[in-house]
Amino acid sequence: MKTMKLVGRILLVIVVLLVVAAIALPLLFDPEAFKSRLTGLVREKTGRELVIGGDIDLSVFPWLAVEVEDVRLGNAPGFGDRPFAAVREVKVGVKLLPLLRKEVEVSSVKLEGLALHLARNRAGITNWSDLAGEGAARGATEKGAAGAAGPSPAAAPLAALRVGGVQIEDATIDWDDARSGVRYGIEDLDLEIGQVEPDRPFDIRLHGRVTSTRPAMEGTVKLEGRMQIDAGLMQIEVAGLSLDTEFSGKDLPGERLDASLALAGRLDRGAGTLSVPRLSLAVLDLRFNGDIEGKGLNGGSPQFSGHLEADEFVPREVLTKLGIELPPTSDATVLGKADFEAGFSATPTSLALDPLKLRFDDTVVEGNLRVPAFEGPTVRYRLAVDAIDVDRYLPPRQEEAGKAGGKDEETKATGDGKAAPPATPGQAAAGAANALPLEPLRRLDLDGTLTIGELKAFGLRSRNVTLTTKASKGRLRLHPATAELYEGRYAGDIRLDVRGREPVFAMDEQVTGIQAGPLLEDLTGKAAMTGRGDVKVKLSGRGVDPERIKPTLDGNLSIAFRDGAIAGINIPRMIREARARIRGETLPPSDEPNQTDFASLTATAVVKEGVLLNNDLSLQSPLLRVAGKGKVDLPRDWIDYLLTVKLVGTLEGAGGRSMEELKGVPIPVRIKGPLQSPGFNVELDKVLKKAVEKKVKKKVEEKLKKKLGDKLPGPLGDQLKGIFGR
Repeated sequence: MKTMKLVGRILLVIVVLLVVAAIALPLLFDPEAFKSRLTGLVREKTGRELVIGGDIDLSVFPWLAVEVEDVRLGNAPGFGDRPFAAVREVKVGVKLLPLLRKEVEVSSVKLEGLALHLARNRAGITNWSDLAGEGAARGATEKGAAGAAGPSPAAAPLAALRVGGVQIEDATIDWDDARSGVRYGIEDLDLEIGQVEPDRPFDIRLHGRVTSTRPAMEGTVKLEGRMQIDAGLMQIEVAGLSLDTEFSGKDLPGERLDASLALAGRLDRGAGTLSVPRLSLAVLDLRFNGDIEGKGLNGGSPQFSGHLEADEFVPREVLTKLGIELPPTSDATVLGKADFEAGFSATPTSLALDPLKLRFDDTVVEGNLRVPAFEGPTVRYRLAVDAIDVDRYLPPRQEEAGKAGGKDEETKATGDGKAAPPATPGQAAAGAANALPLEPLRRLDLDGTLTIGELKAFGLRSRNVTLTTKASKGRLRLHPATAELYEGRYAGDIRLDVRGREPVFAMDEQVTGIQAGPLLEDLTGKAAMTGRGDVKVKLSGRGVDPERIKPTLDGNLSIAFRDGAIAGINIPRMIREARARIRGETLPPSDEPNQTDFASLTATAVVKEGVLLNNDLSLQSPLLRVAGKGKVDLPRDWIDYLLTVKLVGTLEGAGGRSMEELKGVPIPVRIKGPLQSPGFNVELDKVLKKAVEKKVKKKVEEKLKKKLGDKLPGPLGDQLKGIFGR
């Protein structure tokens, strides 16, 4: 009982003392003297001027509360006269009784009219570096290095701290970076934090208006959520955090960008780990969901991994909002739907997407994509496409022809006016050289393989396509490039060297066992030739413009086809028509196809400075034997070619009469003119004249021989035989 009485008396004394202090301290407190001591201390420790323009109000019980008005802290030397920080009003209070237990219980902290001006000059020095000091910075580094071992006894700043709440109203924070020439700011900032206690959740709300000079934009930011912090400030948990932004500005895609982010996660500063099991991001009609794990955050090599997926979206609408004008497409419905999912791992210098799955329209792409180093960059990939129709995404062919000027000599077109497409990866690489970003290619380190189950491109259909690409130090190679198409196979080896001023390319391509008719029908809309055979092309060239590439082409090619026909030229009928014109006759109408059939067709050619030279074309059929030689000048878009035709079978002329006199006689057929519309000329007049002379000589000889027989003496008979060439 005596002990209890003693304790009661002590408590009574304490209460009396507190009451006396609550009454006496405000009366004894001299605000002006306190201002003078405080400003002097700040000047001594920082070298800056602290100005307190308003009153200082003090109350003691039950809170030791302070209210200060118009507080300004001067800027660092060289950063102008504007204050580094200013506060219109500050209110803060500490409960007295918990202080006896060595606990700090703070009432709500209120800052009204905070203005914080952060800056960096051209030399890279900030206007707060002098406040931290080299020693402080060094101490922070040492603490960071020791963080992995766990908090020290002194590293528990919240262990005995309770804060009733924090309220910041009408604040302004701006960042002026003279080194990079950008300015950022947040105005009308309101921040509200609920009661903060160690290991207990509290609410946080933030709202403000953001401005930026690069990109030029302005808008609002709204943040709401629930957080929890441990006593050592080592573990921070976030639950239900949401961030919503609305920005507009000329530098933004579509001049507007709205986004929202929601997440829950945990940061362990001691272990250097981050866990975000739930993340959702919505921007530009895209909605991403995923999770993130991080480690090594308190060292120099942070690593992140997780999973990310995008709900189905409309790519065409997203691209439009990004301000990207799409070219016309053959199929207006393409880019109508897509979705995406991938596992990822990343560091500040690398990224890997594995596994990766992308669906767009009717196509599915699966595989992996790795960027081991952003510098360069270095890229590795293995991707598989199930099926894709590239033609759906290309401009309509008629529009391409119109842009190119129709069927003039500058247009490389098919017979129906459609722009001639590349037939192989090598031709596509050469044709696209002018669109290549040369400087990035010079730095690119690439190794990847793309496989396509079914492909349609430029009208051509192929299956089981494999394209392996490697690039290093300005040299790119597409090899092996293989595909199955039109009952045959394609194999190619394409090289591109961009180390010099102009790209240099080389292609070595061949198709074997291919059906020419269906291929040309799909490629150009017209089967200019039919038959099964092989084609080999080996070419090199340089340049970035198709017209400049042509004069640089060098190489060789060969073809070998069998059991087919060449459309657009009927050599037997051309001969009959030429014979009829010479005789003044007219051929009756014919419904036979305008083509020349063959059992075999072979040729080789050499290409030098864009001019193709061929001397060994050979076409054989039951009726004809055709040999050909000449040149095709690609830079001039010109052909000068001579076919030599021999009839080996029965060929009927006008009225069904046989042209036996032409059998075995070489008949020249000249092909000359622009590649798109060359002229055909059968030089038959001289051939017929020689044939008639030969026939007359033969008849005269037969008549003389019949009449005279062997009656003439030897010398005279020999002379007569010599006259007729016998």
